[in-house]
Amino acid sequence: MLPAEELPTNFEQYAKVHLELNAHLYYGAAESITSDHVQSYFGKQRLELHIVAPGSYGAQDLYLWKMVITPLSGEIVPEDSSLELKATTGRFGSQKLTLKLMKSKKKRWYKVGQAVTGQRI
Repeated sequence: MLPAEELPTNFEQYAKVHLELNAHLYYGAAESITSDHVQSYFGKQRLELHIVAPGSYGAQDLYLWKMVITPLSGEIVPEDSSLELKATTGRFGSQKLTLKLMKSKKKRWYKVGQAVTGQRI
């Protein structure tokens, strides 16, 4: 076992979650979703992503899409975590949403956490 000051460089300070709108929601989602439609909430052991968008391409009704991951594999620093929405290159009309979680301790995460259904208080 290595001492803490000799940790391998692959133990990153950030964990990242990538979501490609056209592939993970529905084809055409990238055309109707902007940064105004997306919010994220970070807690020490919790990540929430909310997207308000039509349910399918060309639909008029809006739906709230939620992704909740709790507990996370480790604690994060909520105020230093971020959300970014940007157009991707190489894919026609697509956007990628990236959630960047700053870990409170540098250690390897094999997965971000456990996805949950329903509301947990």
